[in-house]
Amino acid sequence: MKRAWFYSRQDDFKYQQSVLLQFENEEITIMLQNTNILVSLIIPVYNVDTYIARCLQSIQEQSYTNFEAILVDDCSTDDSYSICQEFAAKDKRFKVIQMPQNSGAGNARQKGIQIAQGDFIGFVDSDDWLGRNFITHLLLLQQETDADIVSCQALHCKQDGDIFVNFPINLKKTYSPQNALILLEQESILYPVLWDKLYKREIVLSTKIRTQSCEDGYALIDYIRKANKVAFTGLPLYHYNKSENTLSGSVSRIDHFKFYCHLAQILRSNYGYKSSRIVKTGLNHLHAACCFRYNRKIRAYIIHQLITLIGGLQDMQPSLKEKFQRFIALRYPTAYATYYKNYLRIFHKKTYQNNSYAVCNEYRILLKEIIQKINQNDARNYETFDCHNLFE
Repeated sequence: MKRAWFYSRQDDFKYQQSVLLQFENEEITIMLQNTNILVSLIIPVYNVDTYIARCLQSIQEQSYTNFEAILVDDCSTDDSYSICQEFAAKDKRFKVIQMPQNSGAGNARQKGIQIAQGDFIGFVDSDDWLGRNFITHLLLLQQETDADIVSCQALHCKQDGDIFVNFPINLKKTYSPQNALILLEQESILYPVLWDKLYKREIVLSTKIRTQSCEDGYALIDYIRKANKVAFTGLPLYHYNKSENTLSGSVSRIDHFKFYCHLAQILRSNYGYKSSRIVKTGLNHLHAACCFRYNRKIRAYIIHQLITLIGGLQDMQPSLKEKFQRFIALRYPTAYATYYKNYLRIFHKKTYQNNSYAVCNEYRILLKEIIQKINQNDARNYETFDCHNLFE
């Protein structure tokens, strides 16, 4: 992701905040042609009692009032479910359902989709919150462009109180499905998340979401391919809680790169677009993995998986340097990994140190995935699962 676009007075937090948020409480002078449009907001909930009240209150206070909020509790073990029930008891627009067993955000969203009645459907992560005019501005954008998908910019809110955005606020553009997918592949304007957007009902109903790594991204690809066009506004209407321990979670390097390989292959096979950055993305992940310490088996496993994915990338447009690096990595993987580890350790010590500790996160993610598979499948023989021997 590219570094954020900042305002000129970076040292003045109050000034930034006033500029970014001043439109949130303003009166909307342009009237919606149809105020009978029902918007369904689906919020998967799991152990977020610290954040959920703020999220639900921001929905309750929307300037556009014709909405339903579907809260899908994924068997929380804290007070999240009771907080949701309190909101539903006081406001009939809030509906609470509970999953029969913990199934993950993807399955929880799909459960919400099944009961959603809205003409437009949106998703909100329960640790984030909305600006007061989130629904109104996106419906105005849809009214202006007739797009099947309308998206806004996210306001990144860090735990230390700092806020930033990635693009100018006055940006407003409409994209064809092909160009929208290219922007997604380039991690520019559009990001592989379901929140910060509204979708026409038929677009969402056409694809079933399931719990998996990068589930937002895979669903969004399907949505975009079935849309007539995608419209974007730079107004930061969605407040993204930029925290290490929030619902958005973490994705392993393997799954992250696998998603972008999938996207690059779709662009090539369906639109004839040959990615110029996908090989570089894979090589960057590979170089970081070469530095992993503490668990040699996990390092070797991740390196092998990344090299296999890189080897499967055919008919792309990498630079000559990247072509050479790819060739060496595929032909001499062990030597390549050793070379890059030592190269970074000697010439880029800080990068090496940061990457060496990253294996702890990869270890945690892989172990979590195995536990989820065991629980979901009620397996008695753990050897039936991939990666089990990494933890011996």
